[in-house]
Amino acid sequence: MVTCSSPETAQTAAVQIFTIPNVIDIWASDNHLTVRLKVRSNQAAVIKAFKSVVTDATIIEMKSVSLIDWRRTDKTSWQSIHSRKVLATEIPHKEGFCRSLKDGRWVYYGVSNRMSQMIEAMKEHSKKREHLYETIPVLDNLLDALKRLSLQDPTDMAVRCFCRPECGVPLDLYGAHPPSPDHTDDALNYGDGDQTLNIISAQHNTQIKRTSVPEERTEPISWVNTKAATMNTNTKRRMTVLAKKVEKTLEDVALLDRYNKESVEGGVLTYTAYKMLLVQTKSVYSNCGECHTKLYYGDANGMLTQTKVWQQASPDRLTRSAFYEEGSIRMVCQACQFTDHHQDRLDREEEHSGDVVTLTHAHLKEMKENVTERLEKARAGQGSSKRSRTT
Repeated sequence: MVTCSSPETAQTAAVQIFTIPNVIDIWASDNHLTVRLKVRSNQAAVIKAFKSVVTDATIIEMKSVSLIDWRRTDKTSWQSIHSRKVLATEIPHKEGFCRSLKDGRWVYYGVSNRMSQMIEAMKEHSKKREHLYETIPVLDNLLDALKRLSLQDPTDMAVRCFCRPECGVPLDLYGAHPPSPDHTDDALNYGDGDQTLNIISAQHNTQIKRTSVPEERTEPISWVNTKAATMNTNTKRRMTVLAKKVEKTLEDVALLDRYNKESVEGGVLTYTAYKMLLVQTKSVYSNCGECHTKLYYGDANGMLTQTKVWQQASPDRLTRSAFYEEGSIRMVCQACQFTDHHQDRLDREEEHSGDVVTLTHAHLKEMKENVTERLEKARAGQGSSKRSRTT
């Protein structure tokens, strides 16, 4: 991000900066410029390149910022002023690998990248749960899980997910069902000696599963009140994100205008209105709108006495509209709801060429070798650390 002395000098600097081949987009807001690069470079190199083409001392500040952080900034008046198309030469298919466009270049992703993603996800989840993460015990349990997965019929061309006995979905190294380590006991960390990990489809590895065991609540809560509060919170969150969007479409502006009008007392986008909508929709759906399981709405008084009940009813928007309203929602079980939301997240994380690489037993062998190598390095590092402390 570049800050210039005035809006006029910013426009002049933008023209000069755009002469650099590595620059593909420039946005302007008052005396600020945001410059997007084709290939990532270190900050010192970028500053040197910019100063080499800007002919006068109009730049007063430059700082590096990620595209994601920039899109979250409060500035909403950014205007695209320079842009060029970058056509990357697509690399050919390679057996057992997925192609991905990264920093303007096509690269191959294989087993090593998948294992790195799995391990980083375990670290992230451990941090969120405030669980201890110790590399060696975690890798030991992960290796055991991969060994158990290898016991599947080697004559079957696919390695399958058996999160439930009836599942059997083929796993993908890259695709809709990438492998994901699942806790047997959610109360224990990944590396606990009493923990057993199972490799299942990431799409099925959700907070609430069909194998979840219900637990008694310390205090019952109202199903209607709880869901209405969640709907209200979700709507506010979506609108907050939309309001910070840098480049809004006409549809985005219309949604924000409607929310500002309808979220006041008496409107259809309020907590009270959501309670009425839930009661109305409940009368229509006794079974899940997706899997047709009998839904749980609580006891006779509509009070939830248990948690982790996968059959619990949850409102689901029929379209990607930002709002919950009559005719646009249905009721589904929590298991279907969590799976659907999880798939949305996976689709965002798995942005690549669209190559689907089915997980094979050959991949499993590589995965075990990869974890074994990581274990050897971790143990060697642990031994070096102990020797250093001794000396």
